[in-house]
Amino acid sequence: MCSEEYGYNDSSIEMNQQDTEVHAITDQQCDFASIDLVQRRLNQRHLQMYVHTRLLSLEHSVQGFS
Repeated sequence: MCSEEYGYNDSSIEMNQQDTEVHAITDQQCDFASIDLVQRRLNQRHLQMYVHTRLLSLEHSVQGFS
């Protein structure tokens, strides 16, 4: 998804320096975006577990009063 093809010069195998820098920046941004997405998913999962635990705790407290 994030990986892009590197542009090669038809007359030689050498890669254009500017293209290399652009692709390196793009790949790095994709890496950071992937890491950010994983962190968001972990945070969301942690929040879901926290809310679930709190609801169970509340449910047990309410059952104790009845």
